[in-house]
Amino acid sequence: MMRNEAIRELLSGYAGNEVPTDEIWADNQIVFKQWESLFKRLKTLGIDEIESRSQEIQKTLFENGVSYNQYNLQGGAQRPWQLDPIPYLINQDRWDYLESGLRQRLEVLNCLFKDIYGPKKLLKEGILPPQLIYSDRQFLRPCDHLPLLRKNAIQHYAADISRSPDGQIWVIGDRTQAPSGWAYTMENRVTLARVIPELFVKSGVKKIAAFYQRYRQNLMEAAPKSKTNPMIAILSPGPYNATYYEHAYLAASGGFQLVQGQDLMVKDNFLWMKTLSGLQKVDVLVRHVDDTYCDPLSLRPDSQLGVAGLLQVARQGNVAIANPLGSGVLENPALMAFMPSLCKYFLGEDLLLPNIASWWCGQRKERQYVLEHIDQLVIKDVKRSSQRRTLFGWELSEQEKQSLIQKIQRHPHRFVGQEQAVFSTAPAWKGDALEPRRTVLRCFATAATNDYHFLPGGLTRSAPTAGNSHVSNQSGGIGKDTWVLSDAKASSIQIDTSGPRISASAKGIEGLTSRSAENLFWVGRYLMRSKLSARFLRTILKCQVEIENFEDSVDENVLPILLESITHLTMTYPGFVGEEGAASRANPEQELLDLLTNQSRVGSLAHSIASFKNSANATRNSWSSDTWRIVDQMDANYKRFCSNDKIDKRKSRKALDELIRDIAAIQGFTMDSLSIQEGRPVFDLGINLEKALSLCSLLRSTLVVQQKVKWEEALIEYLLKTLESLSSYRQKYKGGLSVDSLVEMILLDDTYPQSLAWMTNAIQNNQQELPNPTDSYGLREDQKEMIRVNSQLKLSELKELMELEEDSNYRAALDEFFGHIYGNLAAAANSTIQTYFNHTEVEVQKSTFPFELDF
Repeated sequence: MMRNEAIRELLSGYAGNEVPTDEIWADNQIVFKQWESLFKRLKTLGIDEIESRSQEIQKTLFENGVSYNQYNLQGGAQRPWQLDPIPYLINQDRWDYLESGLRQRLEVLNCLFKDIYGPKKLLKEGILPPQLIYSDRQFLRPCDHLPLLRKNAIQHYAADISRSPDGQIWVIGDRTQAPSGWAYTMENRVTLARVIPELFVKSGVKKIAAFYQRYRQNLMEAAPKSKTNPMIAILSPGPYNATYYEHAYLAASGGFQLVQGQDLMVKDNFLWMKTLSGLQKVDVLVRHVDDTYCDPLSLRPDSQLGVAGLLQVARQGNVAIANPLGSGVLENPALMAFMPSLCKYFLGEDLLLPNIASWWCGQRKERQYVLEHIDQLVIKDVKRSSQRRTLFGWELSEQEKQSLIQKIQRHPHRFVGQEQAVFSTAPAWKGDALEPRRTVLRCFATAATNDYHFLPGGLTRSAPTAGNSHVSNQSGGIGKDTWVLSDAKASSIQIDTSGPRISASAKGIEGLTSRSAENLFWVGRYLMRSKLSARFLRTILKCQVEIENFEDSVDENVLPILLESITHLTMTYPGFVGEEGAASRANPEQELLDLLTNQSRVGSLAHSIASFKNSANATRNSWSSDTWRIVDQMDANYKRFCSNDKIDKRKSRKALDELIRDIAAIQGFTMDSLSIQEGRPVFDLGINLEKALSLCSLLRSTLVVQQKVKWEEALIEYLLKTLESLSSYRQKYKGGLSVDSLVEMILLDDTYPQSLAWMTNAIQNNQQELPNPTDSYGLREDQKEMIRVNSQLKLSELKELMELEEDSNYRAALDEFFGHIYGNLAAAANSTIQTYFNHTEVEVQKSTFPFELDF
């Protein structure tokens, strides 16, 4: 155990032995055996290689879209997850002690929950002061005597732990509402093992994958009435929640439905999910929404995150909710002061894992202690909310301190004082060496029928810098992989493969929620809108370059047509159109720059990309890691381009080339990975409708007015390049460029994949894959509109379309044709939106005669 000379350089300057407790030191200048073994592996890699791998870790996490929404920083809504390359080590003996202590603690919390919402013996016998419970906003009276479907009420649990200055392990806080961190724990392990596999060789690290299998199995077993094919849904507040990435991860990895409040409804005392084909019953709801927001009817009336009537469904025993409503009361920090006596009361045992020392101000003696030592204590408000921050007595001014004392004296039951948590330190990588940083470990448990399973290790977070005493994700904390080390082979949890299965009905396109389908539809539309806008803007830039490089009057006359067309395509009026657009036509640079970079302007390329990213983020569980990697890359690259204060044509064309490449990659990955069950027909429908609408707009704005022959030839070539069709046109037509041939190929040729006729057939195929939302027979309105489009295309005569009005260069028939086609396509799109995406329960009325027939 003596410190090895080979690792002196790695620990040079490490001052962890100067703080009260550091994880690596057994004694001054002596390193614990497990840490010494890790340091030897790190030394073999070398400092430069460790730093290189550290950067690769961050790149990998960014490319995989692993993020945590940090609200207190500008732009924090997509903060990439940070992972330290140095793991946090726990030996087997210490882990066994931790697991035993947490299992005991969970038993106490289960008993406490059942008593608070049941017989209330603790309150009647004076073990707990009634004011402690009844003054807590997380105590929900409507949940009183709510039936529990399993012995273990708390299905999912997390505890934050650290070591005190004297080396004692203590519990800092309990998480019983909607514990978070599961997905980040797995990402930490997977990423570190992928980037620095050398650290794991013969290290004895316990595996964690089996825990997630057990988590999934336990949810299936939790279904009411022992249902064998339960529908499991994860209720999320939505994409702007801090841990939305985790919600999507758990849904995708477990095969669950990711839903928001508007995806659910209550009918006949059951919980239902709104899907494309109607309502599907939900058996198990894993909520990541706080208690009070879950039911606006019975709990918090201003909530838009929950489901009206959810509490009544739970009271009837028709849905299993994990964790049960009302469990937030167990997170009351004042309860920590009573945990030793509660453990004695329920189990007749001493508490194995002590709490951080706590004094509830609702008791006279404890209140006096807090007031006398307020400079040394952490003061928390029992009415926990984002507006009520934790106060550190030693950081308060004299005026703030006196104000706090007055509040405590007026409302003592609202406050609890706690000992300052001086967390232990553990080594973290700072770029060229190791340094000690404050560290907190979050452990996780999931309930089985009569027991709990614990994840070996958990989510370790360290402070962002040395000397920083605040350790949390919102304060910029950095994740660490957590290793439980054992000489024996890691034990695995056996999964009963004969147990319940997730409902097959949740797996078809019919089981896709209306909200998810809507977002997939708009993902397709915004993706194609971005692609076509980018390609046409690139065409315009090429035309400008041609004019600058060559004295050619043809391009000078074609450019105004292209400029007006981009305004029609993007609907960013007045743009280059009419008298209001005359100045922009004469000097187009500023308007083009605005179309490229102004994210707040609806219709601009930047706005379309941002809208695509938002819709994609709302359906994050639908995308493969490869797809999401390109999505993030595309978004980051284009944002970087837009923020450049010196944009020229060369940089613009380069950015557009990269954007078009990324969009093509996203389409390719989506074709490979997005299944019919995950909503592929809806995504394809969005793409094909947008292509068809854009094609009509593009051709109508460029072809209905006849130009001089040379101008028209140049215009046709630019259009064919934009539509990726020049090569195909050259092969099919040998007689040069003409509007007639262009219209025949791009509009009417149903054998050519880029034609409008081909797209309308594809749209009809997409429509056929969508379920009818009612039991009615016949065609839906969206299908009828596409039949009208297809009929117009098939019945059209090219010669008639190309005719000019007498003494005019105006192709009136072609203009009218485009107008009808565009109108029907828009009607089909709107009908799809009304039929599927504004979905509520559809009551099917049976046909009856309005009068009786006398036979």
